[in-house]
Amino acid sequence: MRRSFHLISADTPEDLIQVYIDHQNWKMRAYACALGEIEEGDFPFSTDECRLGIWLNAGGIEQIPEQERATFNAAHEQVHLLGYKALKEARKQHPERIVEFLNDMELASDEVCRVLLERIEDVFTRLASLDSLTGLPNRKAFDAQLSYNVSLSNRHGLWVGLILLDIDHFKSVNDKYGHDYGDQVLVEFAKILECTVRLEDHVYRWGGEEFAVLVFDKTPDGIELLAERLRDRVESSAMSDDDNQESRITISCGAVSIAADVTISEKELFSKVDRLLYNAKKQGRNRVCYQTLESN
Repeated sequence: MRRSFHLISADTPEDLIQVYIDHQNWKMRAYACALGEIEEGDFPFSTDECRLGIWLNAGGIEQIPEQERATFNAAHEQVHLLGYKALKEARKQHPERIVEFLNDMELASDEVCRVLLERIEDVFTRLASLDSLTGLPNRKAFDAQLSYNVSLSNRHGLWVGLILLDIDHFKSVNDKYGHDYGDQVLVEFAKILECTVRLEDHVYRWGGEEFAVLVFDKTPDGIELLAERLRDRVESSAMSDDDNQESRITISCGAVSIAADVTISEKELFSKVDRLLYNAKKQGRNRVCYQTLESN
């Protein structure tokens, strides 16, 4: 599990992973004690004393979906109760009862592990859809949202907009100030975009110094106006690092408004918006090139 998070350059949810491991260790120790493989020793039978229980009581229960908490807590209680009963029968040397209790304990433990693993997977899925530097959704998240936007637009007669933004001469920023400063510029740029768009719009890091914005609007003009507002806001904002080193950047934008009744593939859409971005660069940068797509 830790390796999977490392592969996407994300911090592991250590608390979740550790309590999952601790629960498994508790169960295996209960098995070994009941079967006489190890000494019983100081065994925490109370759900409040095991590491999972301590974590839950310290606020971890908030990470369990509310609708699953009752079932999860009941399964956790069952694991401890059945483990206690198995050890009790082991002291009485009743092997047939031990196996029965251990089998039931395994089933209860499966439910506990299922819930914890789903939480870990939820964290992984969320982090895998985020850009590690800016915290913005990445291209993987973009694909899902684009399909949703197109579907919603068809149902409600809305215009779908795509704005592709590229920081002008970003290489010179890295060359002049260094890559650490360049990263800080990308972070601040991402914040400007998020603060400028509306709640229903979505900002993505497309890659490198390119960013994308998915937009809904009742009219095509609103999408072009948003692209211009983004361009103006960036131009008027000063970028600074922790040492108050300051610089200014500009952006070029390609923007497309798509009518609800237009059918276009994702590949065609990006070919168009990428061409518009190229034209904005070719015409001198710090500008928006815009196109409306509607049926004939």
